Amino acid sequence: MPSTRRDLLSGAAALGAAGLAGCAALGEDRDPDLSGDWPQVGRDAANANHVPDATLPAAVDVAWRHRVGGWPYVPPVVADGTVYAAGDHGVFALAAADGAPRWPEPVELLPSGGLALTDGAVIVPHQPPSRTGDPPALVALDRATGTELWRVELEARGFAPSVADGVAYLRTDAAALAVDLGGAGDGADRVLWREPLDPLRYDEYNAFGDDMTTLIAPAVDAERVYLPDDGTLLALDRASGEHGWREPLEAAMERLSVGCWAS
Repeated sequence: MPSTRRDLLSGAAALGAAGLAGCAALGEDRDPDLSGDWPQVGRDAANANHVPDATLPAAVDVAWRHRVGGWPYVPPVVADGTVYAAGDHGVFALAAADGAPRWPEPVELLPSGGLALTDGAVIVPHQPPSRTGDPPALVALDRATGTELWRVELEARGFAPSVADGVAYLRTDAAALAVDLGGAGDGADRVLWREPLDPLRYDEYNAFGDDMTTLIAPAVDAERVYLPDDGTLLALDRASGEHGWREPLEAAMERLSVGCWAS
């Protein structure tokens, strides 16, 4: 069943996170087991951050290393034996087994938030260098080749998307929006809804401060999209983007997931 406001706030107040304990976060067709893949920041649209029945090795060692730039801005995502990683040298597709490049060259994008994978695409929030004069964008790359499939221009810097049922949900510095990932459309035609938000303060961009707003992907369930916003937890209607409710948090949010606490 969908999560209640109480389910979310009980976790957010204590931990800066919402609880997850097995309730169906999306529709009945949602498959919670992704076979060990980690295709987006929180692993699934509910931000479960959990691999069921995973077994950790007793010890680990470095298997391979691949330079992605001076600073890897976002965590890698993994699916079907390929690791997709990014830094200030671009976006890379690497074989999980040995780190061998899957694409001829890295794609020259500068991610401003975590990547997300669909069946055929890598979804990248892109913040071009200011010298180019190009606008921020949400960019889809072909997973097999790295070729750009489409892009949606954003009015401000975008952050990590969460993907559910063919739609990417993300926030920018100034809005939350839902972007259709299917079909042959391009540009603004893919935007299903856009809900304006107050611009983030400069200190909320600081990953080393207390507020992790820019590093947290939205959490999505069957009815709502949840996201951090200026020291609060904001719930939007998943279909329309309309505001549902907002609650202040007693501590800085560190992570966000949606589900139910175990009884």
